[in-house]
Amino acid sequence: MAKLRARKRRSAKKKGEGLSLKATSFISIGVFIVILAVAIFWAQLMPLQKLQKNADEALLAKNTRLASSLALQVASYSQAARGVAADPETRKLLLSGDEIALRIRERELVQLFPWVIRVRLLPTGIRNPDDTTKPHISFACLDMMRQAEASLKAPPVEVHVIGTPQQHVEILQPILSADGKSAVGFLQVTLQVEVLKQWVNALEPKGYLSLTQSVESQPTLLLAETGDKTNLGNRTGSVTVPGTRWHLNLWLPGDVSVGIFNTNFILTFVVGGLMSFLLIMLLLRSLSRTISSEVENFMQLMVSELRDHKHHSFYFRLSEFEAAARKVSNLSSSQHVMERERDSDAAAMTMADLKLDPNMETFKEEDLLAVEELTDSTAFEDSLRQQQATTRSSVKSTAPKPQPAAAAPTPKSTAAPPAMPPAEIFKAYDIRGIVGRTLTAQH
Repeated sequence: MAKLRARKRRSAKKKGEGLSLKATSFISIGVFIVILAVAIFWAQLMPLQKLQKNADEALLAKNTRLASSLALQVASYSQAARGVAADPETRKLLLSGDEIALRIRERELVQLFPWVIRVRLLPTGIRNPDDTTKPHISFACLDMMRQAEASLKAPPVEVHVIGTPQQHVEILQPILSADGKSAVGFLQVTLQVEVLKQWVNALEPKGYLSLTQSVESQPTLLLAETGDKTNLGNRTGSVTVPGTRWHLNLWLPGDVSVGIFNTNFILTFVVGGLMSFLLIMLLLRSLSRTISSEVENFMQLMVSELRDHKHHSFYFRLSEFEAAARKVSNLSSSQHVMERERDSDAAAMTMADLKLDPNMETFKEEDLLAVEELTDSTAFEDSLRQQQATTRSSVKSTAPKPQPAAAAPTPKSTAAPPAMPPAEIFKAYDIRGIVGRTLTAQH
């Protein structure tokens, strides 16, 4: 139990101690630095986001312009193929089933398309791939035929069997019936993949440009690229080339994205942190001096109060010390001080309060010497000599006269008892009276 009580006392003491001035200063520095960091972060967050958005929009606009230029190159082939497919003679030739005439027409159409590998007029109903022809009729080609037959529109341009000797760019246009409600065949134009490199190089981008194609359940295929890969930025703009399944990706040179925690942020944070540290250290030093001065003044005030110096003036700059000094002054002024009891005080102690024995012999008041209060020693000495003379004369008057031997002996006079002092000299805390009147040598 004793250990428990001691532990409780120590814990209570620790709770009441609080933080030191130095610890409070360091905590203030930490809080101020955190507030500074948050303020800098929010101050530049919105401008950086706006700047980032503007940069992204500019990059997207540049990439869109390049994609549009590339789409024009592809559109020149697609529009030519669409015109051939819409020719009634092409439909009539396809429906005639004349293989020789179809092969002659295909060779004629090759002259219309640069970089072409082969132009073919294919009927509908082909369901199986064919690897005996060049280029092969792959599953991807069959899928494009089904899309064109279902929608009666040309599917997006694609690259098939990339990375093999049979790789090619395929453009497919449906050949519609006379009423335009069904497809009677297809016009297939296959181009060399090298044409993509020529088109991409012709864009002359400032930076690095790549042309890719997405394939389901497969990695993205790189079709062509141009530009310098060194010194590239962190942002890229990716847009779809209209009329194709291709994506054009652009990286601008030296386009380094400005992050939130950039050089300006770090520099501002470090400078602000150092300035806050120096400021709080100066405030700590000033406050320490002020508190030391206030403590010294307060101690001097306490010493003055203990010495009962009523007139003192100490200047306190801190309101806490000023309030404490005011409390000390109020406590000193309100402290009970025992004053001398006055004769006119109703609470003064009298002889009745002493409860003396009424049978005790007392002297009458007229038997007392009447002595006045003297102001100097000469008068006091004269008064003392008069009292001594009076005492001697009273002794002579009371001395017994000699009697004849035969005479009867005279009874001896009984000595008078000492005179009792008057009751009013007994006060509550002391005995006071007037010398020579209520205070005499007999008392």
